[in-house]
Amino acid sequence: MLRPVTSGSPSRQCPLAYSPPYLALRAVLRTGIFLLLVLLWGCSVPKGGADARLTDEKDSRAACEGIFMSQQKCEEAQAAYREFLLTWLGPEQASPYVSNAQDCTNYVEKCAEPSVQAYHHAARACMNLVVSEYPQAHSHIELALKLQPEYLPARLLLAEVLHTEGKPAAALTQIEEVFAAHPYLARLHLRMSMLHMEQQDYARAARDLQSFLHVQPEAETVLLQLGRIQQRQQLWSEAEKTFQTLIDLAPDEPLAYFELGQVLEQQENFTRALSLYRSAAAQLGENRLEFEYLQAQLLLNLKNYAAAADVLQAALTQQDDTPTLSSIWPSIQLLYGYSLLRQGEYVEAVPELRAAAEGLEFNGLAWHWLGEAHEHQEQWYAAMAAFQQIDSEQQEYASALLHLAGLYHVVGYNQDASAALEALLEHGINTPSSPPSSQAGSSTPNPIQRSSIIYQKLGYLYLLQQNTLAAEDALLRGLELYPEDENLAYHLGLLYAVSGDHPAAMRYLEQVVRVQPEHAEALNNLAFIYAQSGKQLERAADMAQRALLLEQRAAYYDTLGWIYFKQERYPAALEQIQQAHLLQPDDVQILEHLGDVHAAMHHPELARAAYLEALHIQPDNNQLRLKLNLESRESAASCQEP
Repeated sequence: MLRPVTSGSPSRQCPLAYSPPYLALRAVLRTGIFLLLVLLWGCSVPKGGADARLTDEKDSRAACEGIFMSQQKCEEAQAAYREFLLTWLGPEQASPYVSNAQDCTNYVEKCAEPSVQAYHHAARACMNLVVSEYPQAHSHIELALKLQPEYLPARLLLAEVLHTEGKPAAALTQIEEVFAAHPYLARLHLRMSMLHMEQQDYARAARDLQSFLHVQPEAETVLLQLGRIQQRQQLWSEAEKTFQTLIDLAPDEPLAYFELGQVLEQQENFTRALSLYRSAAAQLGENRLEFEYLQAQLLLNLKNYAAAADVLQAALTQQDDTPTLSSIWPSIQLLYGYSLLRQGEYVEAVPELRAAAEGLEFNGLAWHWLGEAHEHQEQWYAAMAAFQQIDSEQQEYASALLHLAGLYHVVGYNQDASAALEALLEHGINTPSSPPSSQAGSSTPNPIQRSSIIYQKLGYLYLLQQNTLAAEDALLRGLELYPEDENLAYHLGLLYAVSGDHPAAMRYLEQVVRVQPEHAEALNNLAFIYAQSGKQLERAADMAQRALLLEQRAAYYDTLGWIYFKQERYPAALEQIQQAHLLQPDDVQILEHLGDVHAAMHHPELARAAYLEALHIQPDNNQLRLKLNLESRESAASCQEP
């Protein structure tokens, strides 16, 4: 595991004036000189001099009451102070400031020393910081600096208070000033790096860490942080070197292998990343499963589902040998089920995915893939039950609604299908389709590229419910959000055409062919509407011909034939409609048009045969029955003529 950073700084000590042994010696000397002066001048002391000295002593004690605390509080403050200095300076550089020379008694002699007062003010400031009393901490720091302007702990405490007050730039300036005066304090680089990180100045943060590593090159936690900063900067080669150095220093540290593997994946060096994960799994017994899991993730991202399944299946065979790692098994089962799903082994995938769904706390992805496995087997109700397990708080919820809408439609529940799509639009549209990239169950869903498709599907579902107003509203809502979407305009034009609102239909279909001149369906339908109205027949014929050049479909031949019929070009019309009939012999409208052309060409028997065939397919079509009766009478009349 990573070892803590040690001091690693040069043996140079802080200035002697600040060392506790020196302070104690100075106090003794001053006391001796004071007693000597009393003896020499004792005879000359005026009356009341003893009382005056007692008064001065009381005043000094009163002045010290704001600094010194009870024994317990003082010890707590000193502990906080010691921890603060060890964090900022390290054991070696902090030792002069945390020695036992400064005790918790309130002797007047010690209180009189500026260094002692500064010490206790700094300790009290630390105590204030612990309980988040930042104004009081600031006050004590200012008093300490007033007593000793260059008192190092107080200046560092000031930087800490500024940082906690949300002033990182001011804190950084304070530390930089301290470092300029004490360049041997290498650990200050770590604090400066942290503040540069908070300001998102990653280049300077990296330089701070590199400066520290010049002093202490084997600081593993610092190497780890430096590598992560280099990753953030996308300096992949530098990050790779940093993490490799960390592995060389700490070959048993799993984080080093993990981070290096992520860097290799970013560089698309997948072969080396897989090799690294395999060697880590073999070398780090306690973390073997985690690295086998990483192997499988990478193989799944590379769509090598069979290899991923082999790794995961081998991992699952170790389940009885490592019962203490029970929390990881559902995650492995999730990926194993997914690998089977993508190989088309749907039956085998179901129990693995169900076990994962029941074992994971965040199990939306497991239920989603389980639903997919049932869908592929056409087990519609089992699939619906799986997708219904995903609630609105899970990131797979939107995709579950989309699948549910399709499933409801398949089983004929179109009202439920449209309700699911409306809920999807209200919630927001995302669909997961790929394996998790970092942790099981945490994949980021892939956004639907064109959410206008949902409005198209919604309009279609409302049409199936014969709710043309709701269908129109759905398509108009979509077009309001996506005004340039030609497919929405096309479906809206088609809706108006079916509803008989030909002017509105032509308006939207014209918009489609203007934006997308090779939209074959729009060209054909617009041409047919013009043919029905008997207007712009030449232009209609041109659009129908363009549609046929793009795609040879029965409906397009029928449209062109019908335009020729309207132009009374009956032989040309017959040729086109017969071609449509060959491609789609059971289409009622094509058969009706074929009968109409034969009737116009005075072929009553052929017209009657076409109408009969159409009635056989659609026996309740009264319009066809009327045409058939008319042709029957005409046929009978023609037979009676001499």
